[in-house]
Amino acid sequence: MRIQNVSELINPGEQLISLTGGGGKTSLMYLLARELAEAGKRVVSTTTTRIFPPHRDETGGLSLEIGKKGFSTDLKRRLDKTGHITAAHRYLPGVSKLEGVTAETAQDLPRVAAAAHVIIEADGAARKSLKAPDEHEPVIPEKTDVCIAVMGLDALGKPLEKRWVFRPEIVSQLTGIELGTTVTATCMARLAVLPGGLFKGCPESARRIVFLNKMDLPEAERGAHHIIRAAKKLEGTMPDLWCIASIHEGRYKLVY
Repeated sequence: MRIQNVSELINPGEQLISLTGGGGKTSLMYLLARELAEAGKRVVSTTTTRIFPPHRDETGGLSLEIGKKGFSTDLKRRLDKTGHITAAHRYLPGVSKLEGVTAETAQDLPRVAAAAHVIIEADGAARKSLKAPDEHEPVIPEKTDVCIAVMGLDALGKPLEKRWVFRPEIVSQLTGIELGTTVTATCMARLAVLPGGLFKGCPESARRIVFLNKMDLPEAERGAHHIIRAAKKLEGTMPDLWCIASIHEGRYKLVY
């Protein structure tokens, strides 16, 4: 089943949307925010880790006033004008990134900002297409309604090493794939379904979506189907939905 927009992944009433993994999280966050805002929804994008400051075409504005007097009023006023605001705790000049908010602050933003949706980048991947979480990752609010785990299909077939994978040693420990060997469909499937994988810390009540990005690459869509078939043979928690996608080309295919 194909969909036209990524916003179709989100059901009515799903306020808190947490993104984990690697291979397109930030692009997905801003794309999702834009589509929801264009549909008339009030949207706040934020992070519980660190992100680079957004470009002007990615958000309607940036607020670093969280926790300060008048923050709620200011955020509501700005959302009235733009429909989408990115909120963070502060700018970190040493690393040129925005420091995120706590999970508790993030899950309170729907009330504070009178927002229909809050999209949270809850994980870091150092711009790599594949990762496994460390002990302190991801930072997912306990009231999250839907968790979207992102993996880049360009990691499939690459060596399990730092050039391609963030925290490859943890990927190896979790999946049983030796460092330096090829990242297989089964390896990526294990990250999607095993405890300690990309949905680590996801509330049991939350919907789970795996977003397999970069299907525009040669043989990538076929590889995505191999990952899904491999996952169905594993013991673990199966995602509610798979989305084989190309953010670059605006193509999205759903697999249940």
